[in-house]
Amino acid sequence: EEDNACIGRRGPVNMVKEMPHTFTYADVDPARARRGMPTGGRYAAEQVRKWRDRGYCVRGEQPGTWVKTEKGENLK
Repeated sequence: EEDNACIGRRGPVNMVKEMPHTFTYADVDPARARRGMPTGGRYAAEQVRKWRDRGYCVRGEQPGTWVKTEKGENLK
């Protein structure tokens, strides 16, 4: 059986947990690829928009960067 880092003991692991505290769209693509999801600018942007809407991240000070919120840092 293949080891799959994307699947936790109780189901899929939220991709936000894999992101560093400050991340870019380029950091999102490898996590999506590991899950067999489409990659590329549009897909990464849509993913980050979902995280932003759920309160997991906010725009960083530098253009194109995102910073995890306390909610995003403390995902179970």
